[in-house]
Amino acid sequence: MVFPMIEELFGFLIINNNLAQVAGESVQRVCNYLNWNKTFEYSSHSYADTQGQERAQRLISIAKKNKADTYINPIGGKTLYKKEDFTQHDINLWFINGQITPYVQFQHEFIPGLSIVDVLMFNSISEVHKMLTQFELV
Repeated sequence: MVFPMIEELFGFLIINNNLAQVAGESVQRVCNYLNWNKTFEYSSHSYADTQGQERAQRLISIAKKNKADTYINPIGGKTLYKKEDFTQHDINLWFINGQITPYVQFQHEFIPGLSIVDVLMFNSISEVHKMLTQFELV
């Protein structure tokens, strides 16, 4: 079931020569595969008025428009964003740090953090759901 999804995404890439669209479509298809009913927005369309703002200010503006009091960013954002900048606008900034659980990758030694495709290829949907609940907010 995973391989046909990947094939379709390559077809989508060939038709749509736009990396942002392909990335968004990839996330949507993985969520569909995992049976997650999620709504997606592209900031370039839904929040076009924030374009040109400094990156932290843009996220703050988008959070405010959504009446959010919390913003969770991938752990790599610790080098980009400061909690104080968000706190000044009554928004809590957290960074999500995933805990990678080892799983069988053929007969090889486990290599963590390869990609979501690797996780999907070697694990059931229920195992992936469990893995995605293993994280800490810092």
